[in-house]
Amino acid sequence: YQRRDMGESILTLEMAAVYGLRYQSRCMSALMGDQDRHCFLVGTQSLRDENEVHLIEYQEDNHEIVCEGVYRHPNEIWSITACPSDPKLLCTTFNAGAEYKAKLWRIPEKGDGASLLELAELEGHTGTPRCVLWEPNGEADQVVSVDENILRLWQLDAGNTSARETGTISVGDLQRLTTACWDPHHQKQIATVSDVALKGWDLRSMKSTHTVETASGQAIRDVDYNPNKPYHLVTGGDDCKIRFWDFRKPSKPLKVMSGHSHWVWNVKYNRFHDQLVLSSSTDSFVNLWRVVSISSAPLAMEAEALKDTKDGDILIKTFEEHEDSVYSVTWSCCDAWIFASLSYDGRVAINHVPPAEKYKILL
Repeated sequence: YQRRDMGESILTLEMAAVYGLRYQSRCMSALMGDQDRHCFLVGTQSLRDENEVHLIEYQEDNHEIVCEGVYRHPNEIWSITACPSDPKLLCTTFNAGAEYKAKLWRIPEKGDGASLLELAELEGHTGTPRCVLWEPNGEADQVVSVDENILRLWQLDAGNTSARETGTISVGDLQRLTTACWDPHHQKQIATVSDVALKGWDLRSMKSTHTVETASGQAIRDVDYNPNKPYHLVTGGDDCKIRFWDFRKPSKPLKVMSGHSHWVWNVKYNRFHDQLVLSSSTDSFVNLWRVVSISSAPLAMEAEALKDTKDGDILIKTFEEHEDSVYSVTWSCCDAWIFASLSYDGRVAINHVPPAEKYKILL
């Protein structure tokens, strides 16, 4: 280990650590069940019969990405979500040829080249399954699968070896769901996206709780809940903008920010500091935003931020390591200042929140 001086350390942090996959890819998930390491799961989307799930770790001391294992997965992977409590469990949705499927898998103990162990298939989908959501709190023994017209609630058994359907919510034939997000503040509520509409659903009553009929001028691609403020969400979509919402005030967004030149595919709140928001786009860029005016940030942070703009909300930095559409971005589960992004050409980049912005929050 070679000691670096402070100037060299800051310079290194300004450069992304990069990892390349052999095949195209569009889905990635932080390994939430491992709170001690910067680990991520990345699924490939090749037209080959055999695809791969890569388990990678970012090693902060060396500023490099190390592959912990490559596991075989059948067919092209469209979404991947890691279990929040068990680092060995994951769900994927994938194209099985004649139909799309959703399955629960376990990462095997064997190393490179082993196949993922299939535990259960989430069956019964009449439309294309878009994604699978894990219950974010508690035992993480419940998942919701989202297809084009129906939300299906599943109960996993004690050994996570089977899944039993416990309820469904039909959103109607006129709506086509594209993605969803589980509410971290209300254990039995989720938000869904259908074209330009944003809706909240109660998994007990199986009814809609909130509705924003026109949450964007064009299709919405992603939604995320504010981890610190109930009822607050962010959306991104084809109009190149990100919008911030309070479900209790659906008539208009709390704030609209522009900084991309093409579709916004992913938006993610920082889990620790909700004034930090990431967005990624098919323009090949990743944007890091400070949105302090509608965050839970302390007043001291607001006063410092006001030195930059009238409301303290700015585009902090645009990250330009990618050369293709950036379909996924996610924060590290164990560090507030580290995040990963994935572009369609299979490039994973790990970046840091700039030190100057970090110290504004901490000091």
